[in-house]
Amino acid sequence: MTARTHDLFAFSSISVAVGRGFSPQMSLATMLVALGVTFVSGLAPDLDESTSALWKRLPAGSGSILSKVVTPVFGSHRFISHSLIGTWLFGLLLRHILMWTQSFLLVDINIIWWSGILGYGSHLVADSLTREGVPYFWPIPVKFGFPPISFFRIKTGGRIEKYIVFPGLLLINAGWIYFHYSIYVAFFRGLK
Repeated sequence: MTARTHDLFAFSSISVAVGRGFSPQMSLATMLVALGVTFVSGLAPDLDESTSALWKRLPAGSGSILSKVVTPVFGSHRFISHSLIGTWLFGLLLRHILMWTQSFLLVDINIIWWSGILGYGSHLVADSLTREGVPYFWPIPVKFGFPPISFFRIKTGGRIEKYIVFPGLLLINAGWIYFHYSIYVAFFRGLK
C-alpha cells in the first residue's frame, strides 16, 4: 500500500475505536497527540525500506542519512517489522519512549500507546491485502494475505488501490462516522 492509503487505514482504526465507544475521556492534547502517533505508527513498519514516506518526511534530508543506518537492522522489506514480533518490539519501544516523555508531555500515555499499536496494526492489515502479503509469524518464511490466493490481491500503488480501495475507504469512513454520529458528538463534548 502507498503511504496515503496507510494513513487512511490508520485513521480508520482510530475512527472505529471511537465509533465503537472504546475511547475513554481524554484531554484535547491527548487526542491530538494520539492522532499524530497513529499516523506515524501507521507508517512505521515501512522503516525497513530506505524510500519509506516516513524517512522522506524528516527535515533537511536527515531521513536519508538515518535510513542508511537503520534499514539494514530490519533485514529486508516486509521482514521483522511486518510481523507480530515486530509489533511487540514496536510496542516495547513506544512504551519506553512514552515513559521517558511522561514528565514533560502531559497526556495520557496509555491512550497514546494504544493509538500507536492501532496505527501499527492497521499497516499490517492493509499490507495483507497486497500481493506480497505479510510474514505475521516471522521467522517462519510464510507470508499471509487476504484473500489467501495472492493472484486475487491488489498491487501496491496500482489502479485498484488508487481508484477503488482509497475512495472506498473514504466512503466507508464517511458512512461509519455518519451512522455513529451521536457517539462522536459525545466523544468531542467529553474532551477536557
